[in-house]
Parts: sequence; C-alpha cells; structure tokens
Amino acid sequence: MRVAAPLGRVLRHLGVPSAGDLPSLEARWAAAVGPALAENSEPVIVRNGRLVVRVEDPAWASQLRWMEHQVVATLREGPGFETVRGLDVRVGPADRR
Repeated sequence: MRVAAPLGRVLRHLGVPSAGDLPSLEARWAAAVGPALAENSEPVIVRNGRLVVRVEDPAWASQLRWMEHQVVATLREGPGFETVRGLDVRVGPADRR
C-alpha cells in the first residue's frame, strides 16, 4: 500500500512542507530575505502556521521581524507554504550539521 499521498495530505494539514518542497524553500528564503539575511538565518520548522526561524544575532532577528509580512507573502507564493501565516524568530546558535 502506498502511504505517500495520505501522508502528504496529513503533513500539509499540519503545515509541514513536503520533502520535495524543501529545496525550493532555500531558494525562496534567499529571494524573500536577501542574501545577507539568508546567510545569517535558518528556517527550522512550520508549527501552527508559523515558520520558526533561527538567527545567531539579535540584530538579524530585528531585521527579520521588521520584514515579516513581506517574507511571509513571498513564501506563500510557492507550493507547500500556503499555510504559513507568520514567523517566530529565535536567537540561538545555528545547527551546524
């Protein structure tokens, strides 16, 4: 039994982009926030309609919060992120995998 389609529907309902949408998130993220902010921020997860973003410096957090409406509008233009209604910006160390 194929579970990809039902699982994809459940994930979309929860606001989680599909694995196929993740590479496009990086491209859309850079387009939405610009290269400098893209280098200094990391989209982490969509939770309850809000994209959690990690930054290492409070200055980047302030800039991202100021740009929130523009960023959300740009992300919602692509597939898989229609449910994003806002950003939750967290200051902390980047995940260096």
